[in-house]
Amino acid sequence: EARRRALLLEDRERVGRDLHDTVIQELFATGMHLQAAVPGIGNAETAERVIEAIDAIDATIKQIRETIFGLTGLSPSGHSARDKIAAVVSSFTEVLGFDPGLEFEGDLASLSGAVTEHLVPTVREALANAARHARASEVEVAVRTDDDVISLEVLDNGIGILGPTQRLGGHGLRNMQDRAVALGGSFAVEARHDGGTRLVWSVPRRSPRAM
Repeated sequence: EARRRALLLEDRERVGRDLHDTVIQELFATGMHLQAAVPGIGNAETAERVIEAIDAIDATIKQIRETIFGLTGLSPSGHSARDKIAAVVSSFTEVLGFDPGLEFEGDLASLSGAVTEHLVPTVREALANAARHARASEVEVAVRTDDDVISLEVLDNGIGILGPTQRLGGHGLRNMQDRAVALGGSFAVEARHDGGTRLVWSVPRRSPRAM
């Protein structure tokens, strides 16, 4: 019985890795190609249908990730919040075409599970947003925490939030805002004075809504 359970666990982990490393990455790349094509579509109705398809791909990716968690009981990105964030940032190297910077400040080890469950996908959404819209050559991710607040700051040197492929009401931005509000926090995205975009996501470290 122990042997059977061990083999079942190994099989689930293999399926989870395959889904994460192959299916999710292919869907993400397809979504990026579609997003890049939107500005060249002359018909507004057709462009909106393509945007809806991109949002559907994003939703499918989210469902697959939830399936992976259900199969393995663990995020494919690692065990701790720090490991999960580092793995997410590293996974965007190929998509961006360069290594995004990553900085940690403060102790993430004692974060509640609820905060981690929102923080890690927010990092992913922020990087996906930069990859799809920013056309940047540099992206910096900083996660800072103290006794009261944990914040995520993502900076890029791209075309800014008013670039031709950016939708301020886009699926990714709405997700990040909804996650912050769910934890009693705040979310803001703004143009940087020297070009590019600054995104800040901040929530109470021990919000009653996060427990």
